[in-house]
Amino acid sequence: MIFDFLRAYLFSIRANSHTKKMAWISFVAIVLGSFSLVLVLSVMSGLNLATEKRILNSEPHLVILEQKKSKKIENQLKKLGAKSFFSYEAQDVLLRTEDGVFGGAEAFGVSSELLNQKQSFYDDEGFSIDYKIDEFNKGSAVFIGYSLAFQTGLVVGDVIEVYRPEEILKSETDLTRFTLKSVKVAGVLNNSSGDRESNSIFYKKGKLFPQGSKSLSFGYEVFLNKPRNVSDFKEKLKPFKLNTKSWKERNSSLFAALKLERFAMTFLLGLALVITSFSIMTLLMLLVVQKQKDIGILLSQGFSRNRIRFLFGGVGLLLSGLGVFVGLFLGTVLSLILDFFPLKILPSIYQDPYLPAHMDWATLSWVMFFCMIASVLSSLIPIYYLSDISPVKALKGGLKV
Repeated sequence: MIFDFLRAYLFSIRANSHTKKMAWISFVAIVLGSFSLVLVLSVMSGLNLATEKRILNSEPHLVILEQKKSKKIENQLKKLGAKSFFSYEAQDVLLRTEDGVFGGAEAFGVSSELLNQKQSFYDDEGFSIDYKIDEFNKGSAVFIGYSLAFQTGLVVGDVIEVYRPEEILKSETDLTRFTLKSVKVAGVLNNSSGDRESNSIFYKKGKLFPQGSKSLSFGYEVFLNKPRNVSDFKEKLKPFKLNTKSWKERNSSLFAALKLERFAMTFLLGLALVITSFSIMTLLMLLVVQKQKDIGILLSQGFSRNRIRFLFGGVGLLLSGLGVFVGLFLGTVLSLILDFFPLKILPSIYQDPYLPAHMDWATLSWVMFFCMIASVLSSLIPIYYLSDISPVKALKGGLKV
């Protein structure tokens, strides 16, 4: 009977034209609201996963800071099942190009194995770095981050001079005694990683400055088989009292920003959907006023007030429910299509030219629950005006909203 009421009062040929238009507008608005909410949340989930994937492919999953090479720690890492681990050294440096451009960077001393672990080192022609490993191992060549290369105008093959920062504190008479290293740029790192690596220099460990600089530090880069379980791995290292940082902690500000953005988008779209549900409320109030004589006839035929409230509330609930269902269905289908067949919307020069999407079924359940709550409230409020209606009052048209 509810479906018959819906069709007869809102979508039939004999239905009031204004009411019919309002019903269609309300239905389309509910569809678009729920559709956009699902689609945007799936895109935000896809963006989070794509960001995590890029980080896990380009950065160590766990970094042990301020720790020189130790056989005891390496044995423990092997015992805990680390996929691989490499020692490194880091120091601040100044560089000068052949064109006289100065710049500052963080230099990482790594092994050729760790260099290959990065996986995404390429020179400006897109060739693999394998044929340049010999130069790197000799200490005559370095690899630099993409951002650093862009800022200083460096390309593969350029020669740069690398200084220790404390050298600038020397007097002018000591300038000829600068401890510098002339090295060749063997390749540019462009692996979509964070600012740290894109603004760094990578050299063969122990080959830049034998005595190091005052900023020299040591550590380990650890790669895990299950990087998302890095917190459990850290707990097992607690007895050694090591200064460690996981990939989640090093990128905490990025993930916090993504979480805040996701919350803001959810809140705004949810608010838009709530505002849209007011149209259902207005439609039902208008319908109650227009059909009060019909309500009086039904009451005189033995229908109870609760039955009348159920019928008119059911009309609003069915209309908004259909809109929510259609919107969720279309949003889910499009999200799944984008998940399996990513849409390329940007040129390849960008870190991620594709529009990421991931269908999170738990999120979909919450969206469905929220949409149904909004639908129920928008349908229940208008039938409040039917609580004290009488057959005589309805037949006389005395009901006012």
